[in-house]
Amino acid sequence: MRDQIERLLADPLFRNSKRYTHFIRHVVELANAGCSEPLNERALGVAIFGRKPNYDTEADPIVRVTASEIRKRLAQYYADPKHSDEIRFHMQKGSYLPEFLPAGPPEHCAVVESVPEAKPTSWLHAHFMHIALAAACLAIGALLWIVLPQPSALELFWAPVTNAPGTILVSYPQLSADNIHLEGGVADPQVSWSDPLTPTPVPTGGSWSGLVGSLALQRDVSSACRMSEFLGSKQKHVVVRGAHAITMSSLRDTPAVILGGFNNEWTARLLPQARFSFGGTGTLRFIRDRQHTDGTQWNFDSKVPRAKDLIIITRVFDSPTGRAAVFAGGFSNWGTEAAIEFLTDPSHLKVALTGAPKHWEAKNLQIVLETIVVNNEAGVPRLLATHYW
Repeated sequence: MRDQIERLLADPLFRNSKRYTHFIRHVVELANAGCSEPLNERALGVAIFGRKPNYDTEADPIVRVTASEIRKRLAQYYADPKHSDEIRFHMQKGSYLPEFLPAGPPEHCAVVESVPEAKPTSWLHAHFMHIALAAACLAIGALLWIVLPQPSALELFWAPVTNAPGTILVSYPQLSADNIHLEGGVADPQVSWSDPLTPTPVPTGGSWSGLVGSLALQRDVSSACRMSEFLGSKQKHVVVRGAHAITMSSLRDTPAVILGGFNNEWTARLLPQARFSFGGTGTLRFIRDRQHTDGTQWNFDSKVPRAKDLIIITRVFDSPTGRAAVFAGGFSNWGTEAAIEFLTDPSHLKVALTGAPKHWEAKNLQIVLETIVVNNEAGVPRLLATHYW
């Protein structure tokens, strides 16, 4: 059985997802330990996904969503004839406790209860009753699908963040003494201030290097305000902080939206294994693609002032913080502005997610965009690539 689990998790259907791997290993360990009681959704959410013990399972259905996706992938795995002689790992719908069944088609593994022999006419009557009932259910389901409003791509994209209970953290990039330099050769001048009532400058007791750490570009702060306004319209309470004021501990406590790409340290720290990432050499700026390491097909020359920017948007369920998070930004603050426009416009997301795989809303995803900058304004972002895992 252990060999079968390792064989299963090595398959592309499972090996690219930490969520599926952690889930399967955890429930198998519980089964091996002799657990025979139904596994509790809340307990699994705490143990596997780091949720708080009192988290709202209705607002945050990550355990149910993950189990449902695993069942679908198990069916796909065992439908392949090359796996027909393997032990079947099974997880019944409505239960998280795993079972191991003999090799063979699912119908050969079903538990059959003895029933009284029925007359042919009774069996025929029951058969048609089942067909009629199934047809009625399908008709009702189709009617509800037509009548009830379906969630938009925008709502499905943001659901992991907005459905989680509590506050959402929005982070914007900040400047640092490493990339802001003073002319004149003064290494770290002391800072003083004056106003109309205090014409003689008064020392603040601080230095330039200490002051610059609290500075941010106005466009980045404006982008954070726009994102806060959007999330507030979803009845969410939002806390906005600069990147320097964020700690890993604060990110573990709440879902987060990290703005800024190349200029936000948290993007690189929390997404080291992402397929798409920011890169550059000299004045060339480009998007790295782990699946095509020899190419930099999306690039621009930063010497050309404010002509173009490249953007990466990433939404993950299983970030290192254990919380759902959205990362959005480009090489410049114009790219971040374009990312905000994209993420708050239903039509943009609808187009970008056309052709997405089934149940994409339960997957991690990345979107790569390009925008043209004209007269200090970012243009409409153009889709370059998407990736799901």
